[in-house]
Amino acid sequence: MPATMLIARALVVISCLLSGAGGVHRASQATRSAIAVTRRNTALGIASVPLVAEIWARWPINSTLLPPVPSLGGLRDAVILFGGMDFYDTPVTERTYSRFNTEERIRESDRAAGVRRLVHEYDWRSVLEHRGDKSFLATTDEYVRTSHGGQQIGRYVGRELAKAPGLRSLHVIGASVGAFPADACAAAYVNAKRGDPDRAHVRLTLLDPLILRGVFETGYGAANFGRTVDYAEAYLNTDDQVPSTNEELANAFTYNITGCAERRKFEGEDELHNNHAWPTAYFAYHYQTKVMKNGELVLPQHDAEHPRGGVVDVP
Repeated sequence: MPATMLIARALVVISCLLSGAGGVHRASQATRSAIAVTRRNTALGIASVPLVAEIWARWPINSTLLPPVPSLGGLRDAVILFGGMDFYDTPVTERTYSRFNTEERIRESDRAAGVRRLVHEYDWRSVLEHRGDKSFLATTDEYVRTSHGGQQIGRYVGRELAKAPGLRSLHVIGASVGAFPADACAAAYVNAKRGDPDRAHVRLTLLDPLILRGVFETGYGAANFGRTVDYAEAYLNTDDQVPSTNEELANAFTYNITGCAERRKFEGEDELHNNHAWPTAYFAYHYQTKVMKNGELVLPQHDAEHPRGGVVDVP
């Protein structure tokens, strides 16, 4: 008998068992009851998967795994970066750019401007990533926990920074899902220094930020990112394949670089990495440390040209 016929007959039998009709006339009442219970339990199990995932997403992070926050060493200004997960580290080539590295680009620009400040990428991913394990369960665990888990980690970093005396400016940068620890870091710092006249100016930059928190909060980032800081900005493109990274932010000024002519010069290893990495590459390439005549950093503020919720399409 052909394999396709065997499969077809097996499907008919399974269908009859599930429906309690057809080829199961001789089945006992106990058998039918057992089938009904199995169907109910299966349905309940499937329905509970999102809820279980949401509970796991909110599960507390093991604080003993958190890397230490570097000391300011007497410096009065700081830049803290939070990268995305996995693909953020994929090598990217550019036809006219050097291979971008946001951390190094900021350091170079600071040196050129004569500015001394802490520039540090915080390794938050080491707490959540299953490095070397690319199984379905490991990958799922990473992506389920990165939003809530990232916020827990970011709050820790922000509270630690608030303990440092004399901080004048704090620039926090988050790429992709790194938007969650970045925003949480900035907010935790502001909250810890509430009422302190010496609180640092806080700037938040998000690069193609992921806005889905957990399983159910689809528009969390669009509504909440940047709410507590002095100045928030986002760079995004709306046509990449990474879900939940294509919306403007209500509390930030957004640079939409989807149709930017300069994009034609950018080439990634594949379409996914190319599109999603493009805002990070654009920001890194164009970053410039700006100082006033007295040598102090220019601290941006929202104004009529750069309002919260404003959007500009970069040509």
